[in-house]
Amino acid sequence: MAERRKSRAGDELDVYALAATPLPRHVHAMGAAPRVLRVGPIAVIAAPTGMPDVSIEDALRRQHAMVTALAEQIDPLLPARFGSRIPAGRLGATLRPSVPVLLKALEHVRGRRQMTVRVIGPRPLTMPRHPATSGTAYLTRRRSAALALPPELAPLSTAVQPFVVDQRMQPGRAAVRATLFHLVRREDVAAYRRALEAALPAISPWSAVATGPWPPFAFTPAFA
Repeated sequence: MAERRKSRAGDELDVYALAATPLPRHVHAMGAAPRVLRVGPIAVIAAPTGMPDVSIEDALRRQHAMVTALAEQIDPLLPARFGSRIPAGRLGATLRPSVPVLLKALEHVRGRRQMTVRVIGPRPLTMPRHPATSGTAYLTRRRSAALALPPELAPLSTAVQPFVVDQRMQPGRAAVRATLFHLVRREDVAAYRRALEAALPAISPWSAVATGPWPPFAFTPAFA
């Protein structure tokens, strides 16, 4: 039974990241040597699925550290979502339909890093209210509102706008009112930080905490 589980795990790959070819057959990071498999012009950085006796939190931290280490030596690079697992025999069939989108995304993040900004405050950010004309209209407005930049963040957004190539937003929970993901050129990271710090008084009573630069986790399109 142990041999069967081992064989079955070996048939699957845990995907760390996608990059542009060419790359060597193995890359070295954090004392490991993940494989590089080619699907057309896409390099898939992955390792055989194992069954380590670790918690999900530990596995998530390790993958984050692995991707961060890979991004220090490979550019462009698209991090895979945690838990991205593909049977080795289906790798090509799974990725080939997404190759044009992935190539465009790789070019988009080339030479750029992600800054993550969490907006923290004691009360909800302002959201416009409109009478619901139907259930569908209500849900559509809720989705749009969740993806819209809250007006309270306008001073911060204006301050960093010269350095932001692209932006994603995620609605917050509890004290975190919203999370912004900014794609910034590597050489602009320091200037971005200064601009954000200078804008913080203008969003009081909220505050913002920036972390990064990170690999562009929020800018990887779905591929599986």
